[in-house]
Amino acid sequence: MSWHISCVNSYMKFYIISNRLPVKVTKEDETFVFSWSEGGLATGLDSLQISYEKHWIGWPGICVDNEESKKEITSRLEGINFHPVFLSETQIKNYYEGYSNSTIWPLCHYFFVYTLYRNSFWQSYQEVNQLFCDAICRVIHPGDKVWIQDYQPMLLPGMLRKVYPNLNIGYFHHIPFPFLWTFPDITGTCRNPERIIGCWLYSLPYLWLYAAFYQCCQTGTAYWL
Repeated sequence: MSWHISCVNSYMKFYIISNRLPVKVTKEDETFVFSWSEGGLATGLDSLQISYEKHWIGWPGICVDNEESKKEITSRLEGINFHPVFLSETQIKNYYEGYSNSTIWPLCHYFFVYTLYRNSFWQSYQEVNQLFCDAICRVIHPGDKVWIQDYQPMLLPGMLRKVYPNLNIGYFHHIPFPFLWTFPDITGTCRNPERIIGCWLYSLPYLWLYAAFYQCCQTGTAYWL
């Protein structure tokens, strides 16, 4: 199946998956306040013009434990086609600040001295990616398309492919992709890796990065991602 942005079937949906929603939820005086997030990703993708019905899945920027609060936030956001994935403070610490920003980000930028490896980071990273996968599976239908953004939900393609073998999945890696020789440093960190190679379309910010990505895919090293 080929990757097409436009389609005459307007009932089909286009799901953008990212760590954060383009809306930020805060709480002021026991009331939830919704405001647009700043940043290039939210601004750029919000202006994307497609004939599909556009939806967005991601963390709403607030940690809440109360089920009633989750229902209220979900109801408000789903009215504008945003689907929240609720994360705990511990998950944000280990999945986002930990594995995403303290392991993957410095590794991909060749900052090895700043790369931090902890098993708790990796476990949380897998756990949160599964939460995103579950959220997508609750709303996806045949014919819909999924576009995954960046390195935080990088396990999603493999997870989704297991559930929906024919799902049209795209992935955009917003940061550099490292060459093969950088990976031995973390071989003990990811023991049961999913595959990012479950996508039908990959995008990288610079042409030269495809050589590194291709090298890792050819040798199987990209499986850990």
